[in-house]
Parts: sequence; structure tokens; C-alpha cells
Amino acid sequence: MFKTTQGFCHILAECIVFTRSKEIGDLKKLTTENTITKLLIVYGVLALFLFYNSYTVYIAQNWLFFGLYTIGGLYLIYMIVRSIKYSNTPIIERDHIKNVTYKPIKQFMRRNYFEIDFEDKNGKIKTRFITIPRSFNNKGKHTKKALIAMKRAKLI
Repeated sequence: MFKTTQGFCHILAECIVFTRSKEIGDLKKLTTENTITKLLIVYGVLALFLFYNSYTVYIAQNWLFFGLYTIGGLYLIYMIVRSIKYSNTPIIERDHIKNVTYKPIKQFMRRNYFEIDFEDKNGKIKTRFITIPRSFNNKGKHTKKALIAMKRAKLI
């Protein structure tokens, strides 16, 4: 078990479980749905709103806001297409994991993270990010603990 930015990661023999607290509890009560889809729907509605506003200011020939709304809508559509392959499922079966990669912090980047590629229940390859908390006073304690846990579990 190690701390993540969203809670805790528990590496068990049959699965990896993400929880908000240190206790795992009953695995059957944890939802396995991918809630990132709801966020992408919100992005889609916001993009439609921006395109609608872009059209209305185009009719009024307000070119500055036409450009801003269009660029904002296109950016949201780009983010939706890019984020479709991501997942935030709380349970990942160990036998469905295809690849685990450790991404160390780079200059101007925010945090160290693990990138887990796995097969979901529909047979599609999804990516889950495990971000490690950054703290200036513990000198990478969380990162070291996460690396040790992943190496013990033979994931990296």
C-alpha cells in the first residue's frame, strides 16, 4: 500500500485497488464503472455551448469572440478525443494488466506517476494514471515507497 494524490493504492495478489482511505473494505461494494465518461459528457456539453455561442457572435460579426469560442470548443473536443482511452476505475485485475511504466518528474512537470495499461471488461485497452504526492519536506518518501511496492509486486 502507498499513498496517491487521490487516496491510497493497495496492491493485492489478484488486483490493484484504489481507495480514499487506508482500509480496503468489501471489494464487492466498490464500483467498477468508469466515471471519466461522465466528465467527458460534461466537456461535450460545454463544447456544444461554446460552438453555439461562436455561431451567435459570428452572426453579429464579433470576430474576436467568434475566434475565442471556436478555439475553446475545438480544444475541448481535442481533450475529449485524447481522454477516451483513460480510465479511473477503482479495481484493476492483475491478469488484465498489459504494461506498467514509471514516469519520473521532469523539469516543470507536476508529479511522478505510474501509467498502467490494462484491458477493461469490454476488452478495450485503457490507461490509468497513479500520481504520487509531491512534498518538499519529505524528500521523495512517497515516491520511494511506491517504487518499492511496485517492484515487490513485480509490476515494474
